[in-house]
Amino acid sequence: MLTVITPATVMDLTTVAAVKAELAVSGSGDDAWLADAITRASAIIRRWCNRVFAAETVRETYRLARPVPELLLSRLPVVTIASVTVDGTALASTVYEADAEQGTLYRLDSRRRFLCWSGDVIDVEYTAGFTMPGAVGRTLPEDVEAACIALCVRAYHAKGRDPALRSYTNVDVETFSLLDPDKAGGDGGLPADVAERLQPYRSVVLG
Repeated sequence: MLTVITPATVMDLTTVAAVKAELAVSGSGDDAWLADAITRASAIIRRWCNRVFAAETVRETYRLARPVPELLLSRLPVVTIASVTVDGTALASTVYEADAEQGTLYRLDSRRRFLCWSGDVIDVEYTAGFTMPGAVGRTLPEDVEAACIALCVRAYHAKGRDPALRSYTNVDVETFSLLDPDKAGGDGGLPADVAERLQPYRSVVLG
């Protein structure tokens, strides 16, 4: 069970300025639309990746039926471990350590050798996730931001277009065809190139 203690104040995976730079547009006329597009694209990416990217402080509770060699934390990457409590008793920070990237929490003995976790209820309070673009010290991977920008650029170019339109001809002026999104290929609703960028950050949900 996971409880969010301190939710992220910003979940957007890019900024209006970054999308405008990619589009090579100036002025503020589309800023509100772009901000909404970024929020929508960020939500799509979170759902596809099955994870929250923005840093949040959470409490994760484990109920053990038997001893286990490690605890797997749901949020990545781990930034800090605030506390670990076993059956109501807080552990000293010297008797556990975390693999920040993998989200694995290990129990240690006095000689810092690995022990199994045991106990009826274990609570781990920790902060995990990335600092979002636009904030000081951003840590969000560039590929994740680039994927969000790519979705926003596609949405911008499709703005106001009839989704049923597949081709257009203006005699002696221009002719063009539009890609049918139902035949465009992709992965779980994302364009193939965007899905490829995000694949390393996708969390597999078992069950």
